[in-house]
Amino acid sequence: MHHFGRIMGPKRKLTFAHRLSPEVKQTKVISQKCKRGKRMSPGKSERSLKDSPEYDPQAGVSEITFTESDYSGPDFSVIELHKSVIKGYHAYKIRPPFTKQPTRLIVDREYTNIKDLNACLVWIPSLDQFPQNVHEMVTDTKRFIKLSDIADLPIGHVPRSLAGLFRSVLDEGGEIFAEATGEPVPSFPPWPAPNEEGGGVVLPASYFIYAKQNIKMVSSQLKNLLNALKEGSGMMVVLK
Repeated sequence: MHHFGRIMGPKRKLTFAHRLSPEVKQTKVISQKCKRGKRMSPGKSERSLKDSPEYDPQAGVSEITFTESDYSGPDFSVIELHKSVIKGYHAYKIRPPFTKQPTRLIVDREYTNIKDLNACLVWIPSLDQFPQNVHEMVTDTKRFIKLSDIADLPIGHVPRSLAGLFRSVLDEGGEIFAEATGEPVPSFPPWPAPNEEGGGVVLPASYFIYAKQNIKMVSSQLKNLLNALKEGSGMMVVLK
């Protein structure tokens, strides 16, 4: 006797990947791209938050006016660039962790960007750089993404106008870190409008530059760069 009806195939096994939310899947896609070398920055994984110079988030920030006397005066070890941004949140959609001690994000070169040879990515440190008790903290409540989902992933780019100088510092063996100082927002003046090229959604941020070459020369170069940029008027430099 023949039984007519739908022929049932083997039962499909529900894997972990099928249970992931679309948002977490997106972070996995970015992670796989990094592992395949499409966006990986060699040497990034060797950097450690524990080895980075100390930063006191309670320290006051005062605007510096650059003059020739600045370069013959007391030495400084770090150039802080405040009121800047991390570009590309609309593309990466990864919100960095906002911890009590501000998280130092890693800036490194994006070697495979053929459109911009100076491009620099901003990365979240690897999970082992965070205390164990924050590994499962939710970094994005709307999409329920946790720190363990996004650790060691890029979250955006350094503004193109700053990338050339930043890259030269990194090429000379220096280090640059970033700290997100606010929630993702549409690009605002003096940066390009959200619907313009270079606009989109950004993360307000500060950058911390530790140069291996003459740091006073780098600060002079940064001064000249900011003076020449439209968006330079909105940023603030502090020497420490």
